[in-house]
Amino acid sequence: MNKLTWPQSNVVTCGEALDVLERLPDECIDLIATDPPYGISYKTSHRSPDSTCAREIRGDTIEEVLPTVKEVARVLKPLGALYWFTRFDVYPVWREEIARYLDVKTPLVWDKGNWSMGDLEGDYGNRTELVIYATKGRHILRGRRDHNLLAFMRPGSNRLHPHQKSQRLLEFLISKSSDIGDLVFDPFCGSGTTLIAAVKLYRKYLGVDVAPEYTEMSQRRIAKAVLERSQLKLGI
Repeated sequence: MNKLTWPQSNVVTCGEALDVLERLPDECIDLIATDPPYGISYKTSHRSPDSTCAREIRGDTIEEVLPTVKEVARVLKPLGALYWFTRFDVYPVWREEIARYLDVKTPLVWDKGNWSMGDLEGDYGNRTELVIYATKGRHILRGRRDHNLLAFMRPGSNRLHPHQKSQRLLEFLISKSSDIGDLVFDPFCGSGTTLIAAVKLYRKYLGVDVAPEYTEMSQRRIAKAVLERSQLKLGI
C-alpha cells in the first residue's frame, strides 16, 4: 500500500479502508461520503464477464466493513457530516453501528430514475437507494432546506463500476455539507465519482480503494477533471 504521510490531500491510495483509516489522525476530515460494500456477495450481470463492470467486488461482507465505522467517526471533524450509501435490507445494521458514534439524522432516499432487473413477477422494481446521514455534533447544512427525496438519474450502461453513483448527486451532498477548500474523504472510492465531484467543487479529496484497477481508474478520471476545471476557469 502507498505510504500516506499526514497532512496530505488530493491523493487516491490503494489499500484496505481500515488500514488507511487507522493511520489518519483524529478529527482531520471535514466530510465523508462513501458507498461501502452492501454486505452481501455481489457480481453484476450488467456486462459481459470480462468487462470492468462485471468484476466481483472484494471484501463484500458486513463483518469485514463494520469496524471501519468507528474509525470513520474518529477521523471526522467536530461538526462534520457523513453520508453512507446502503441498501434497504442492510440499512438497520449500518444505522445501529453508526448511531453508536455519531448523531443519525433523517435518512435520505435516492430516486435513481429507473430500476434493475430482479424478480419480474413477484416483487416491485426497486429504483431507490438509502443514504444514512449522520453528524458529529450540530452540523449546519448549506443553502436552503431541502427534502430528503433526492432525484438524480443513476449512470447508464456506460458506467465504470457496478455501484457507481450519480456525480450530480455527490455534488449536491458535498455542496450541502462542506465549503471550498474542505477535505472530502471516500474510504471506498471505487471509480472515484465522489472525488471528482469534490474536485469540481474546489474541495480537497482523499480516496481509498482495495482494487488497484479502480485506484488507477480514479487517478485518471481525477486528472481529467482537474484539467477540465482549469480550462473552464481560463475560459478555454
